Amino acid sequence: MDEQAPRRRRRTKMVSSSTQTQGATSPDESADAHDYEGTSLLVTWGKEHIQPLRFQGMDIGPFAMTVVIEKDETPLAAYRRAIRQMNIMAEEELDTKLPRFVQRCKDAENFG
Repeated sequence: MDEQAPRRRRRTKMVSSSTQTQGATSPDESADAHDYEGTSLLVTWGKEHIQPLRFQGMDIGPFAMTVVIEKDETPLAAYRRAIRQMNIMAEEELDTKLPRFVQRCKDAENFG
């Protein structure tokens, strides 16, 4: 296993108007979409710790997004919709943070 590979932890929390249930797994793909229409789904994309330089690490995330399950949509489809958006957010954050992080590390190395 590559220690520098980003690690992702994802968990979901289903919230409806009458009950609240928390779970650590993706929603059931076979669920009837009509049973969930209008239900809010909180999807969390866990913090990733990456080490672009030896002994120097940085974090990306975490991100959380609440989506409403649409008509004829399963919880899994709504989850995937949220994850796609958060993956874009993470890529943009990495593209922004990484060059600045590397430059700060180089500046600190040259300072000493």
